[in-house]
Amino acid sequence: MIKAGELSYARKTYSAAAFVLSDGKLEYKKQIGSIHRIGAIIQQTSSCNGWKFWYIMRDNKSVLIDDLRNEYLRKKHGL
Repeated sequence: MIKAGELSYARKTYSAAAFVLSDGKLEYKKQIGSIHRIGAIIQQTSSCNGWKFWYIMRDNKSVLIDDLRNEYLRKKHGL
């Protein structure tokens, strides 16, 4: 649902962007890690719920990746 290379970005408070790699990890300022780890680095905290932190643009709208994950799970389970 999120293509490799597609830019994801955090809430406007942080104005950060990361590059989605083909293995699903993010690259941010030469650091590579999970959505959770890179979110924590941006916020300068020890942890981050990346599902609730990252957004992508879809149809000119900002969409939380947690919403995409829930959409995927509904489709996968036929709900």
